[in-house]
Amino acid sequence: SFMIKKYLKLFEESLFKVQQYTKFSNTQWQFFLDSYEKIFRKIDKEVFVWYFQKNNSFNILQKNNEFIGIYGLIEIVINYNSQNINSFLCHNVGIKKEYSGKGLFQFLAEKSLIRNCNENNLILGFPNKASFKGHIRVGWEQISNMRFLKFDNLYSNVELSTIYKFENVERFDHRLESAMTNFRDNFSVSLVKDYKYLNWRIAKPNNSYKCFLIKEEESIQGYLILKEYQYENETRLHLVDFNFKDEHVLNEIIKFSIKYFQNGKYEFINTWSVENSIYENIFFKNNFIIQTDFPSYPVILFQKSNVFYFNKIDKSKIFFTLFDNDVF
Repeated sequence: SFMIKKYLKLFEESLFKVQQYTKFSNTQWQFFLDSYEKIFRKIDKEVFVWYFQKNNSFNILQKNNEFIGIYGLIEIVINYNSQNINSFLCHNVGIKKEYSGKGLFQFLAEKSLIRNCNENNLILGFPNKASFKGHIRVGWEQISNMRFLKFDNLYSNVELSTIYKFENVERFDHRLESAMTNFRDNFSVSLVKDYKYLNWRIAKPNNSYKCFLIKEEESIQGYLILKEYQYENETRLHLVDFNFKDEHVLNEIIKFSIKYFQNGKYEFINTWSVENSIYENIFFKNNFIIQTDFPSYPVILFQKSNVFYFNKIDKSKIFFTLFDNDVF
């Protein structure tokens, strides 16, 4: 029994098809980039080439030969109550404006989810407000919200603990691996990112990332990744990814990020946090406030049949970062 809900189909189904691609021919690249630009905005081809380095597919809604909708799914591993679940992240989802309001978004979602999802998968998404309703109509469930927090107190004097050392690294290696397995049990739901995943993630074209390991003597206690970003005349700093052994280490990560921000010429430093989580609270204690000029995003999960009881998730321990939403 598939968990796809019934939705209105105000279109002639025989005119449309959904095709899945794990790579594109030259002609298909042209179709894809043109339609992507019409649906979202213009993006370099190399960004999508980067997606295809992972097990990624684009499910394309087509009419005749026109590409009119996109539903990206990339393979990830989700930690769900300390179990590793092979799953997908839903990304870059949309259809051309002139085709909206007919149920085609749900049609594209249904075909993509049925094709990729089995009994034991989860699919994760962080939709914007525009596509949230369409996801919920098909049968996704909301488990939380993500919001932006930014550092508020420019003059606070931050003292780093002497227990930890921060090591700047270009890439991550297997030293991170065993540590990360232990971190997993902190969280009720989170993304499992091994060092190879992180190295792929920081190789995203046209981005500038700074990576650090946190060590207590030689033992790795966590990591963080900062992103410098130019927006019009502003230079912004984002804490895009981090993980930690415990709340003391998270506290130190936050203080280190504030110091990095204070030592540079940045407009602000912000990060993403799960609303009302215990981790968000530690940001609040360090003078972070809700950044109201940035939107909040629902966290949604899809399952094929009722194997996972989403209402039993400990919501105070859900943990996601900006890196988990591929846009950053």
